[in-house]
Amino acid sequence: MFPSTYNIYKRFHERLKKENGMTLVEVIVAFFIIAVISTVLVRGTITAVNTVGINKSKTEALAIANEKLEILKSFDYSDILISEGNEGWTDSYPELSDDVYDILYSVIWANEEVNGYKQLKVSVSGEDLKVPVEVVTQIYPPAGEEATGGNIYPPPESLKIDSDTGEFAEREILLSWLSPETERTIIRYNVYRDGIVIGSALSEYYYQDNPGDNDAYTYSVTALYEGGIESVHSNSISTGMPLEYPPPQNLVIAGYSYEGDDRTVHLEWEPPVTELVVDEYLIYRDDMDDIYVASTQDLFFDNIIGTDNYTFYVTALYELGSESGPSNLQTTE
Repeated sequence: MFPSTYNIYKRFHERLKKENGMTLVEVIVAFFIIAVISTVLVRGTITAVNTVGINKSKTEALAIANEKLEILKSFDYSDILISEGNEGWTDSYPELSDDVYDILYSVIWANEEVNGYKQLKVSVSGEDLKVPVEVVTQIYPPAGEEATGGNIYPPPESLKIDSDTGEFAEREILLSWLSPETERTIIRYNVYRDGIVIGSALSEYYYQDNPGDNDAYTYSVTALYEGGIESVHSNSISTGMPLEYPPPQNLVIAGYSYEGDDRTVHLEWEPPVTELVVDEYLIYRDDMDDIYVASTQDLFFDNIIGTDNYTFYVTALYELGSESGPSNLQTTE
């Protein structure tokens, strides 16, 4: 049987290869394959090197973020203030690298309705970081302290009932208080009666309530700060509790002066310790009907007594006409 055309060609081609080596086409194809493999290997090596660099920068940034986080967490809770914008550091860290990182942090209420705790976020960015590295944590107030209390958003002070007059529909209760010591902006004061808001006051630290009955009530006041943050409650004060009207203190005979047979005694005293308003002072000499008046600016009194001796005391006349008890007694000699 004669050999086929294909077998003849195959034998010829194998003989040619043995005699002359690879053809030009085969050489070109081989170089192309080698070039493709080399390109892939080079790109893989570059990617690996870049990945190592990025991971190194992320590790450094994470260490810096945690360092700043711990610094902020070491502050007193009341000193970690809610951020109106991002605060920042820019610094270098030679112990980690020669690179410069930008560090931003922000503090927000983690729960805006309850204001139970704060959320602290630290963000670190750098030239080698495509996306900033962020670390977030929650900060809680000390045990037993409300987040809105303490020195952060202090409540009103010294709430008192100035008067409780009239009956039923004609009843009128007047409240007053002192503003808290703070540099924060207070929008208004909320007035509570038995734990329920009954009204508000703007800039005047004064409130009038007309309950319409003769029941006993308990009042308290809160301060509403800019940003919608409400303070804890002030002290509570209840109707039916007698107000105290303390007398002046430490009445003394400061001395005498003489003009002929006239002898004048000079009295001095200290104001009562109270937040109530004193309109004037009444000075008594022996007989209760023998009354003299001194203004609240003049904590002294001169009286011509001649050669006689008298016993003096002073009372305070408060706003709305309530008079205190007597001060200590002083008798001339």
